[in-house]
Amino acid sequence: MKLHKMKFLPFAVLLVSCVARADVVDWTRYKMSVQVKFSGYAGSTTLEDFPVLVRVSAANGFYYSQFKGVSGGDLRFSDAAGNLLASEIDTWNPSGESLVWVKVPSLNASTVIVAHYGCDFPDPVTASDVWSNGYVGVWHLNESAAPMAESSGISTPFTEGEQAPLYAQNGVVGKAVDFSNYMTSKATRLVAADDDDLDGFTDFTLEMFTCQDTWFSSNSGMLEKRGDAWNSEVSYAMYNDNQSSGKSGETRVLIATNSVIQYRGIAATRPKAGEWTHQAFVRDTTAREGLGDSYMYVAGAKDSQAWSSTTGSIDSRDTNLSLGGSKAEYSFPGKIDEVRISSVARSGDWLKATSDCVTKADFATYEAIFLYNDWTKYSHKFTVSFSGYAGEETLTDFPVLVKISESGISGFDYDDCLRPNGGDLHFADAEGNLLASEVDTWDASGTSLVWVKVPSLNASTKITAYYGNEFAPSSHSTNVWANGYTAVWHLNESGRYMLDSSLGADADSNKLRDYLNDGTVLRGQSGLVGKAVEFDHIANNTNELFHYGSLVTYSQRYRLVGSDALTVEVWSYQDDHEPGANTRDGFMFREVRNSVWAETLSMREIKNDYGRNGLMYARGYVDDSANVSAEYANYSTLPRPVRAEWNYNVVRYGSSTLEAIVNCAQKGSCSFSMPSPSETTYLILGNAGVNATSSGAYAWPGKIDEVRISSVARSEDWLKATYDTVKNNATFTIYGAAKDNGHKGLAVFVR
Repeated sequence: MKLHKMKFLPFAVLLVSCVARADVVDWTRYKMSVQVKFSGYAGSTTLEDFPVLVRVSAANGFYYSQFKGVSGGDLRFSDAAGNLLASEIDTWNPSGESLVWVKVPSLNASTVIVAHYGCDFPDPVTASDVWSNGYVGVWHLNESAAPMAESSGISTPFTEGEQAPLYAQNGVVGKAVDFSNYMTSKATRLVAADDDDLDGFTDFTLEMFTCQDTWFSSNSGMLEKRGDAWNSEVSYAMYNDNQSSGKSGETRVLIATNSVIQYRGIAATRPKAGEWTHQAFVRDTTAREGLGDSYMYVAGAKDSQAWSSTTGSIDSRDTNLSLGGSKAEYSFPGKIDEVRISSVARSGDWLKATSDCVTKADFATYEAIFLYNDWTKYSHKFTVSFSGYAGEETLTDFPVLVKISESGISGFDYDDCLRPNGGDLHFADAEGNLLASEVDTWDASGTSLVWVKVPSLNASTKITAYYGNEFAPSSHSTNVWANGYTAVWHLNESGRYMLDSSLGADADSNKLRDYLNDGTVLRGQSGLVGKAVEFDHIANNTNELFHYGSLVTYSQRYRLVGSDALTVEVWSYQDDHEPGANTRDGFMFREVRNSVWAETLSMREIKNDYGRNGLMYARGYVDDSANVSAEYANYSTLPRPVRAEWNYNVVRYGSSTLEAIVNCAQKGSCSFSMPSPSETTYLILGNAGVNATSSGAYAWPGKIDEVRISSVARSEDWLKATYDTVKNNATFTIYGAAKDNGHKGLAVFVR
């Protein structure tokens, strides 16, 4: 039946009933939509009917207030052709992140699905259909008490064994169960009653996510076992070995065929204690993976251990399935989540995608497609142009600073913004394409600051700001910093941690923390862009913001040492006195490698030198069998930042040249060969080291704001535009008057 678009009406008229059609899905009845892409899928094959995890949150473009159903009951999914997909809500959290399983008919790196919501009468879906592709047991383990539901509808729920585990603990997906409250040798376990679908198959897959606290000194940690007795009446069992065997944490599996227990081998790959890991065992009699007929996967990676082959189907037993322990011993010392059993042999790509869609944040990307690019739905707009840009090159994906105030933009009124903290403020280029933006500071009584990524910046560039739409989804702020930035700290936070905006607020790996936690690093101080941090070198010569994230994650992310190109940017405000503690240099930024903080390993640093009366320089160390050679950026002519003013300090490395640049006006340089990376890397902001007895008494005498690291050597035009958009915004940027955008309300669709 043909749909006709009627005239625009006030929103109050839109409260009409949605009547579902029985023959096709009419997605126009759903007011909101979010597109989900799976570019993070790393497999070489296309997976059929694969259950992916979709993360529903404001950061991913979902607007909780527009859901009509209780606990997300109106949330539905379609493929690119509009076909309704099976889905199951795992966890619903309207104040944070909700988790939903969706069965995707065809999954590869190009797959796109669409989430729809905001309909009073949504089309029906059956949650168990998500698990119809070979699964015979699926337990999410979210419940706060037994029984623990089985989601495929084939097998039985888990109930308590001899001793109950701890329920509703933080899991890798929603909640999990914790079996570490065992007592002596009495088992803490869950038990699923006998079900004929849980054995008797030839090919099968056992999988779960585990977080083991420690390794037992003697007993093994039982993961899963079909059968009560240890060496009889068992169909299969999987457990992590103990320390006394010398195989601590290695996974063992046994299966029974033809009434004979077959020890299938030991996985060479070990899960890491205290971390969530996907563990899977596959029996595949076609031996397609080339490791006998069975193999293990840990964190989505195939284990190298070869397993001996057997014949016949798995023994059928009239016995229970145990989780987290055996009948009398071997409780698992940790948490278990997302347990699945399949009567088919899952492929390597399948298991890798299962692990990645849960543990990797970039497996899926999200973009709200309702109201984003229909700019007629926004009540007001104003233009922003950049005639003050003086560079010769056109800059690609450049982050400009937009300053918004009622006094600075004619006709602008904060009351016209309809979502808190500028949540409905979005920007478009001349063709109407949505631009990535990040609100740095929102001050409805003064000046608000927003970073906007402009695809093409020159003196003729013009963008448009739109606002006045209560249903506009949030922008993707991390995309502002997707062009070569590996870290961006605005330093606005008032709490202990300073967040990296290139990764997003939920990322823990690149936070800056107060090393001493003694209050001498002052937060929330007046900065150049929003707030800044201030270091009191007199009160405490060792105060600093010290990067103390995961060492492995950090070294993999930055790799400053060994880089072919690098740019470090720091805005600083030096108090009107000598740098450092009377006779000490004042350090702004330093990269230190080596856990003992020896200066015999490579580092980058930006500091003002006391002995040379405030000269700013960059220094690079090269480790040569403990013989340190330092190359200074020509300190005899190096620039001096201006005291009691904000200065833009840049270290740039590329083409074997190390440069120190101040305010884009003065430069010192030298030849430098970047050393190869080794060990882990730390960043220190506002000091040189960790304590005053070594190299810690070099605190920066003043404030620091807007610290950025790039994996490219930024051009002269890029650096000058960065300086001007911040320091000379009044002449760099021209703001047009705010205007009514002709907003008439939302469109009504009728048959």
